[in-house]
Amino acid sequence: TNQKYRDMNEDIVDALRPGMPREEILKAMYRARVSDDIPEEEWLSERTKGFRKRRVGHLRQLGSMWALMSSYPTADGGTVTIIADVTELQTARETTEKARDEAEQAAQTAEAANKAKSAFLANISHEIRTPLNAIQGFSEILEQRIQDPQLLEYLESIGGSSRALLALINDILDLARTESGDLELTHRATSTVKLFNDLEDAFRSRAESKGLGFRI
Repeated sequence: TNQKYRDMNEDIVDALRPGMPREEILKAMYRARVSDDIPEEEWLSERTKGFRKRRVGHLRQLGSMWALMSSYPTADGGTVTIIADVTELQTARETTEKARDEAEQAAQTAEAANKAKSAFLANISHEIRTPLNAIQGFSEILEQRIQDPQLLEYLESIGGSSRALLALINDILDLARTESGDLELTHRATSTVKLFNDLEDAFRSRAESKGLGFRI
């Protein structure tokens, strides 16, 4: 046994010596690595058969080293084994696989969180829409029964604010759909005059309560 072979078999290095026959090396491996449940003769027989077979690219862990082993039987009944130290490659492979698994787990966690958020937004939007619809409905009823211009203006402000809040809820839901890739855009004309009027109605009463003028 040479030094390289001893380095690759750290667990039996104390039993190895120069010129040691293969059979004795196998016995040392059996004592160090194999459970007593497996008979020694049976294990040695299987390993001896393995040495006589042609095996190319067999990956094994030898102590702290990973080795790529290729065995070729010779005409005189012996075996030539070529061992390549692939510890760095195997370590890099394991690191890559671990990073891939972590990335997949993170993606699954993020997807689950997005689904939970979308479900929450859908539920909360339903809870908010119900009272908003009631506010809008009663506002429309009162508009038909009230004649006072000032009160009608207040009702219009209430209706505009509820519509703005409903639009905000829809925007939040659209944001959730955007993140999940389910948003479908619709192109249509928008009245900027109505938009600014709604903004003025929404903030004018608060400004007036503080003695401020507000006009867009």
